[in-house]
Amino acid sequence: MVALDDAEERGIFMPESVARLYGDTDWQNAFAYAKDFDWPDIKRVVKSDAGGNDDVDWLAVFELRDGRFAFLHAGCDYTGWGCQEWGDSEIHETLDDLVRLGLDNSARSRLSLWPADEDYA
Repeated sequence: MVALDDAEERGIFMPESVARLYGDTDWQNAFAYAKDFDWPDIKRVVKSDAGGNDDVDWLAVFELRDGRFAFLHAGCDYTGWGCQEWGDSEIHETLDDLVRLGLDNSARSRLSLWPADEDYA
């Protein structure tokens, strides 16, 4: 577990996988689009896939400390963050609900996450 500076004051410690994203400038910018959760709320990174400027979005699924699951997606154009950028997030009670209701097929494919009752092998 790694303590993040802003979380340390609150007595919250983060797993290494969360700290790795937290330390990346692109993920910091993407995280600006997280609604209703913040870095210290994340228990673990379920799956993530880095994006690229004027390419695919940054995608991540997180398990939150309260047991819910969150999906974050954000991107930017070729000029980088701060010019043309976009993003959104969703929270669902279960991972299966998040995968089923919050991710489109492209995100499911990139993250290799599929609804439990569907076979995509």
